[in-house]
Amino acid sequence: MRSRPVVMKRTIRMIFRRPAARRAAAAVLLVLLFMSVRWYNVLLRGQVETPALYSAETETGKAIDRAAGTVLGGGDSQIIVDSPGGGYKVDAAALSALRETFTETLADILDGQSVIKTRVPLGSLTGKQFLSGKGPRVTAKTYARYKITCETDSSFSSEGINQTMFSVTLRVSVECSLLFPEGAKSTVVSDEIILAQRLIPGEVPLAGGS
Repeated sequence: MRSRPVVMKRTIRMIFRRPAARRAAAAVLLVLLFMSVRWYNVLLRGQVETPALYSAETETGKAIDRAAGTVLGGGDSQIIVDSPGGGYKVDAAALSALRETFTETLADILDGQSVIKTRVPLGSLTGKQFLSGKGPRVTAKTYARYKITCETDSSFSSEGINQTMFSVTLRVSVECSLLFPEGAKSTVVSDEIILAQRLIPGEVPLAGGS
């Protein structure tokens, strides 16, 4: 006499030989997969936004530093030149080229950061405060888009006794838009990079006597 497990296995094999049964099983598996993905996204909702935005800000700041290091190379760019009438002036063509190169370099770096990965502790998905931050971590992926704005500026500032610092700076602003299931969230990272400086000395004023 055959055992019950053997009979059940044989019955299951006979059922799944039928095309209709195979199609029904595939449909059930597809529904279960869809429900699992849906459940996973519902659990992650509200747990990913803050850490993902923080990661985007951190990585964008690093990208700006990398672009500045690549373009400037730690040296003083030759965009402040001697003026024919004496003093200094900004080489507009060189400044424009430098800004364009920096923007392209930063864009290339950010293109490699279009996916922000965030690791969330499993306990944080339960909604229980005493489990928050505990347990193994699950990885969530968020897609990011970037908008770069670069503006240049020159300024004079006092530097010591009767000395003036002539500075040319690049103001960088990057808007990071992260795409979440419930909508996009944005954050802005700004930085100011000194492109060139010249110290303009003046005459030391005489001290008055009584």
